[in-house]
Amino acid sequence: MAIITTKHLGQFRTESTGMKKGATITDAPAQYGGKGEYPTPVEIMAEALAACAMTTLCMAAAKAGVNTDGAVVEVENIERDPDGSAV
Repeated sequence: MAIITTKHLGQFRTESTGMKKGATITDAPAQYGGKGEYPTPVEIMAEALAACAMTTLCMAAAKAGVNTDGAVVEVENIERDPDGSAV
């Protein structure tokens, strides 16, 4: 049984559902033929990686008795393929 289901909605837009969340919608940027109205899958992956890093950092800090309230993780750059194909 699938834990996440992703459906193509047309014009490079997807909708993923599953786990403990509602639907997540992604778009390709307009310059790649998408609508550009929602985050790209690459942006969501970067957000997920930042959230995972923050969660892991906070868990370790909590064990050490360190308060992490207000801590921030920033993604400063998302690399593109040389041909510009990463969306």
